[in-house]
Amino acid sequence: MRIIAGRAKGRKLKCKKGLSVRPMTNRIKKIVFDIISEKIIEANILDLYAGSGSLGIEALSRGAKKVIFVEKDYNAAKFLKQNLINTKFKEDAKILVMHVSKSVNILANKDLKFDIIFCDPPYNIKEIKIKNILENIIKKNILDIDGILIYHHPKRIYFPYISEKLKLVKSIKVGESKVSFYQYLSQ
Repeated sequence: MRIIAGRAKGRKLKCKKGLSVRPMTNRIKKIVFDIISEKIIEANILDLYAGSGSLGIEALSRGAKKVIFVEKDYNAAKFLKQNLINTKFKEDAKILVMHVSKSVNILANKDLKFDIIFCDPPYNIKEIKIKNILENIIKKNILDIDGILIYHHPKRIYFPYISEKLKLVKSIKVGESKVSFYQYLSQ
């Protein structure tokens, strides 16, 4: 796994081995970043279910201002920290080692808002749990107006509607997975 573009282009990322980790492929990552390229520069980003940090580090490499990574697995977070050091982005990042549901509440209590939120949960997570987390992101108001939520999921799971304030603007099927792009509306 490598950084595709930007200041850290070509740098390798390390990740925890095993079935609990399912990093987004470079092919899918390229598609995602081609779509959101105009929104990355100086963006504040939240990377949920961060794993190795591949998505957030790619964003930093392409000019994002700051990334908060959320990963509950302590060993995966150790790899993430090392990846941030190796890519020289440690100062532009913060790692929260905790459950995603808890992190959303903590970030809301700190009045933090994000321009882009990556949500790349394990495929074995229950649909109702992920839907609750996506709904809570909107309820807790941590996605900025016109912000983008990018949800990577198995193609069998589909949420065309999460909230009246969160509009599905694009969904792309790549192999056995899909990437859905939602925009937070001001209404």
